[in-house]
Amino acid sequence: MWALYKADVLQQLLSRVGASLKTPIKDKGASLPSVWRCPEEGWVKVNTDAAFDADSCTGSAGVVIRDHKGLVMAAATRWFDKVPDALTAEAMAAKEAVAKPRWI
Repeated sequence: MWALYKADVLQQLLSRVGASLKTPIKDKGASLPSVWRCPEEGWVKVNTDAAFDADSCTGSAGVVIRDHKGLVMAAATRWFDKVPDALTAEAMAAKEAVAKPRWI
């Protein structure tokens, strides 16, 4: 039940962040769909993503940690000020993920 609550809260937060950073999406052409796969038993999988707004030099990040059954163990979002570019925003998202071992 707690995992469902955390997943719902994450979805709401990501919706708000996404709505506040409306950026046109560039069509990169056709690509194969990617499918999320569970990690092996005894492992967790950490997924991160980031957004960057060049006009305000701000960014945001989302982190989701799932167990081998695909259940959400932890999730978080963060807002960053003074972000120079999209690659830095992605790196900051990854740093947030590994800097929070207490999530697991």
